[in-house]
Amino acid sequence: MIRPGLDFMEYEVPYQLLPGDNTFEIFVQTRDAEIRQPILLTYNPPQIIQPREPLPVDLVLILGQVQSDNMLLVPESSTKRSASKNELLLSLSYHFPLGKIQKLFFKGLLKIDRQQDRSLASQEILFRQFGLDYQDRDLWGFSFTSGLGQNVISSKSDVASSGSEGFVKTSESLFLFGSAENKFGKSTSLHTKLQLEMQNKVTTDSEDGTLNHFYLDGKTTLFGIRFNGGLQNSSSAFKETVKNYQTSVFKMGIQYPWESWIFGFQFRTSDQKYKELDPASQIIPQHKQDLISLQSKYSFTKTMIGDLTLNQTKKASNDASKAYQESQPILNYLL
Repeated sequence: MIRPGLDFMEYEVPYQLLPGDNTFEIFVQTRDAEIRQPILLTYNPPQIIQPREPLPVDLVLILGQVQSDNMLLVPESSTKRSASKNELLLSLSYHFPLGKIQKLFFKGLLKIDRQQDRSLASQEILFRQFGLDYQDRDLWGFSFTSGLGQNVISSKSDVASSGSEGFVKTSESLFLFGSAENKFGKSTSLHTKLQLEMQNKVTTDSEDGTLNHFYLDGKTTLFGIRFNGGLQNSSSAFKETVKNYQTSVFKMGIQYPWESWIFGFQFRTSDQKYKELDPASQIIPQHKQDLISLQSKYSFTKTMIGDLTLNQTKKASNDASKAYQESQPILNYLL
């Protein structure tokens, strides 16, 4: 209603226009007459860009620089050889959904190193891995993963021994595994894994056979600090029984994130015991190896990370020729 003395009034009516044509009817009534007038408003909303589904591909590229004060891993009684090498790791994974919580993964991994001192080219290693994994994120309350795959290890051959300067396959293995992870709250989880590996050495039959691996590890976060730890046990059953061994591993670590940085400490110790007397040395070999790592990571972006790691390795053995110490500063660039 227009109040006396006014010839204009403005009213706000809450209404949300719909895409397309919107029809309104205006009704005006005075003392002398009344009128109805339809009004048509056409609303064309701006085009909404639907976010594209992320590609079902995960690609990781790591470029590394390793400096070692004992590249040949010789004992303290021998002369150490300091050297540097470059490393490249390429990991590619394609996942195919089978349901809301099930996925199938096709995986490939390539790792290669190159010695900067070309007189050490025979130390270079090429590692390849191909795998097919199945994942169910909720199987009886666990995140379950199983899979199979192949590992292939090649080394740089000596010209004198093989007549080739390229990589020559030294071993290959087929593996089958199953793993389960259980989460307790938002920041704690426990993971276990069983793996059976069938190994074939190319140059000898003495280490052809099977390897059994068991892993148990967990992680949690307290007051913003990340803690992790784990156990591992491996045992072999080779064609030549004198080569059989059992290895036990314990590891623990701490990580502290601060803004774009992550600072970390890792400790790993392993005990390896052979099961029979070595005919050459007339001892039953036993090795103990300790590794201490100090890490610092910096995130330039979500997909670009720099990593500086300092490793100190010490190996003790009842076979003096197998004992050594090594220090390694490692610089990695992750993409």
